[in-house]
Amino acid sequence: MRVCILERAVHGEKFWRITALSAEEGAVSCLLRQGSKKTGTIVPDLFDEAEITLERRKAGTEGALFVKEYALVARRSGISGNYDGLVFASRFAGILARNAFPPDARAAVFSVSRSAFCAFSEKPRKDAAFFKALWLFARECGLPAREDWFERLAFDDKLSVSAVLRAPLEEASVPAREVARLAGQLERWLAREHDFVIP
Repeated sequence: MRVCILERAVHGEKFWRITALSAEEGAVSCLLRQGSKKTGTIVPDLFDEAEITLERRKAGTEGALFVKEYALVARRSGISGNYDGLVFASRFAGILARNAFPPDARAAVFSVSRSAFCAFSEKPRKDAAFFKALWLFARECGLPAREDWFERLAFDDKLSVSAVLRAPLEEASVPAREVARLAGQLERWLAREHDFVIP
């Protein structure tokens, strides 16, 4: 199963607890045994794209999920080397990890997340990448971002939103401070109208 790693934490003495996003399962929490020098297991990193195989410790139970195999596909090393990229990627990953979305939206949300993490790693204007990702996430979840949130905006704000959404990140012209203000408004709308948890 192809996944993006949203969160990682030490769990006990022998495991990593990771939150992985996939097109099939959405966001799932699972345990990965920490490797030793002998086994050489890859340490999962935030925003990794990986192929994993999951299993339950006891077949047929509702117990914890364990990662049986972890094969790294892509490491978004450009994110950790850029402060803005790290801030916005972490913010978006936190939203994905903490909020449920419809099962029929899982594949689309996974696609949005892959594109977003690539942009946070490789493209300019991380602020605009975050706004676009948040907008697309809301849309893929079936939320009326355009019909409700957008329509309530002042005329100048509508122009700014349209400009951010239409322009490639290399050509973004809306000032970062303006994009951040609009992203904050969209986050507050998601929290207020749709009970989203915004980290």
